[in-house]
Amino acid sequence: SQQGRAAAYAQSAGGEQAGGEAAGSSAQPPIQVENTDVIVLCKLALTDAETRAWLNAERPRMPALQQLMDAEILTKLWAADYDASNPTAVSVFLSSLPAREEAFFTDLLIRKTPGSCLEDAKRSLARIEIKEIENRMQVAKGKLRSPSLADSVMTQTINAVMLLKKELVEKQKQLTNSE
Repeated sequence: SQQGRAAAYAQSAGGEQAGGEAAGSSAQPPIQVENTDVIVLCKLALTDAETRAWLNAERPRMPALQQLMDAEILTKLWAADYDASNPTAVSVFLSSLPAREEAFFTDLLIRKTPGSCLEDAKRSLARIEIKEIENRMQVAKGKLRSPSLADSVMTQTINAVMLLKKELVEKQKQLTNSE
């Protein structure tokens, strides 16, 4: 479950969210990332070559996620060029980052990696995509509340909400079948 993964990732950091005080941290604290699924994907992208290769193959899914909270750090990993199976390559990549991002990723590296890496990554990405669809639905529903909305725009927006609901149900079914 997501709570179980969150607990496993938090366990090695004394129960703090990712981005908490890293051992030996510099004057700048690590960035804060609250989304557990983003944390899971970042950890696995840094430490599991199979997950890293899968994420690279999934790059077309990246633009849709850029509007979500905490996804910026994930898209930075997605776009980076390093070999997750080579600790030296990961270290070189991390040293190229701003200090706060490097501290965040370094903190992730010392945490346990729970479960089956690739399957956890697939479920995490699906949950992130579900959240993105829900956000788009909220925006569209908000647009429908506008009293000055033209009929044609209202019809388009209602159709968009219906398509988003269908997309959401399909993603939720995929996630349920993978758990």
